Amino acid sequence: MSFSGDSYSLKPIERTTIADQVSGQLLQLIREGRFTPGERMPSERQLCEDFGVARTTLREAIQQ
Repeated sequence: MSFSGDSYSLKPIERTTIADQVSGQLLQLIREGRFTPGERMPSERQLCEDFGVARTTLREAIQQ
């Protein structure tokens, strides 16, 4: 089977960690105004439950 580079376009596959995904979702929530400046975010425990991740993963995401 042969492929012609002109007939298709491939994008590199990105490998992301769970912390990267959580960080992205947190940033999206901030951009959408769900977390506003000065407002307290939910507790670590609550965020871990909401995202379904361990505390170490959440902490890594927040540090990013």
